[in-house]
Amino acid sequence: KGLRGKVLRIGIISGRYSDGFFQENISANAFYSRIKSLATLKIVSKSMLTQKLEFTPIDECVRAIVLLSKTTQYDNKIFHLYNHNLISVENVLTVLKRFKISVLALEDEEFKNQILEYTKSINSDISAIVNDFDTSNLSLNYNFTVNIKSDYTQKILNDLGFKWKNINNTYLYKIFKHMLDVGFIK
Repeated sequence: KGLRGKVLRIGIISGRYSDGFFQENISANAFYSRIKSLATLKIVSKSMLTQKLEFTPIDECVRAIVLLSKTTQYDNKIFHLYNHNLISVENVLTVLKRFKISVLALEDEEFKNQILEYTKSINSDISAIVNDFDTSNLSLNYNFTVNIKSDYTQKILNDLGFKWKNINNTYLYKIFKHMLDVGFIK
């Protein structure tokens, strides 16, 4: 009926790239709650170390949204806005160590046994990752189960002069510092 618009599918929003600051109700964010659960557990399976995580800094995402909204050339299109520069779980754990939060990487079977022991006590600290467990072997898998095709979005953003910033240890440091500063993780 002549209505013009764009559909923007947003990735896993994380703290600002500039300073790591995140939403005031940080505990309402599922992704941050998963990180908190891993920091609380203090263990992961070795098979998780190479898994990649997505962080889409809110300030970067907003820049992409503004660029797309300023043009009518791409009306009535669907865009997948997320930072394609993924980072490994191992990198995340390295940065956590800088804050004296050590997370051990255990063999898969040992990890499974530890999780079984942990679940015998009622503990809400790991509730954010309970649904993430593969029930057949009690492993955590954060690899993407849906393969998102966003070549079109990346091309358009590139044409508009936008490029996602790399997620690196400096950025992760800002994220975790904010989480500690607001008392979300200890």
